[in-house]
Amino acid sequence: MPELTGPNSPALGFLLALAIGFLVGRTREPGPDDPPRPGMRDFLIIALLGAVAGHVGNPAIAIALFAGTIGALLVLRVQHPERSGITTELAAAATFVWLACALPRTVSSAPGSESCSRRFWRSAISCATLCAMRSPTANTSIR
Repeated sequence: MPELTGPNSPALGFLLALAIGFLVGRTREPGPDDPPRPGMRDFLIIALLGAVAGHVGNPAIAIALFAGTIGALLVLRVQHPERSGITTELAAAATFVWLACALPRTVSSAPGSESCSRRFWRSAISCATLCAMRSPTANTSIR
């Protein structure tokens, strides 16, 4: 049974997934005059789906969740052809894959050595923080 508290707990992994989804989604949030695109709420869901895919550890479920996420992004894209660029869609796919790779707990055999999962979390949090510190002229206000 997995431990419920501590650095390797699934609960902490899901909380970090929510934080990363929030930070990435905050930078992608459309302005009031911009065409609709995935924003904060969408990235929270995408991050949680990625975390679930990683936690379950079943490749078939992970592929199905990823395909569903990409399908939803494609539907939104087709409904709003006036949008240009694909950076939001790429950020959504990267968020899903990142969190699917980061959530599984890896057990290290050598005492004091760092697990692959921990390195993934450090890089994910660092990059999400950098996204949150975008230029002040960008639309990053929380509504």
